[in-house]
Amino acid sequence: MKLFDGTEELHKLLNNDGVFTTAIRLSKYVCYDDCILRTNGHKNGRILDIHDLSELMGIPFNTLRKHISVLYKNGVLALCKTGSKGNPDLIRDCIIANPDIFLRGSNVNKTVIAIFKEAGWDNYKSINKDI
Repeated sequence: MKLFDGTEELHKLLNNDGVFTTAIRLSKYVCYDDCILRTNGHKNGRILDIHDLSELMGIPFNTLRKHISVLYKNGVLALCKTGSKGNPDLIRDCIIANPDIFLRGSNVNKTVIAIFKEAGWDNYKSINKDI
């Protein structure tokens, strides 16, 4: 996994009530191809929701929900819908990680890159957000 050059800036921005630590711990679940949070961080892994992550990470649900809310607000994570080639009628909500921060593979889905285009982490020094 690559940690991007702005890790220190990310720490400064998210260093409240364990949010930065949660972000780093979530990296274990980021899929190599589509950046969706999944078991084993692999495209064949099951898509994880906040309830799953709370159990796997041992973080109380309400605490994790608050942390993830901060991560959404700051462009570290996003909520999106995904489908299945085998079953196009099955649409599922999923949490995706910003590939400018978490990059586990070399061939990241272009849709994911587009979702985070305006987040500013590709040029982390331009970010000036308050938590």
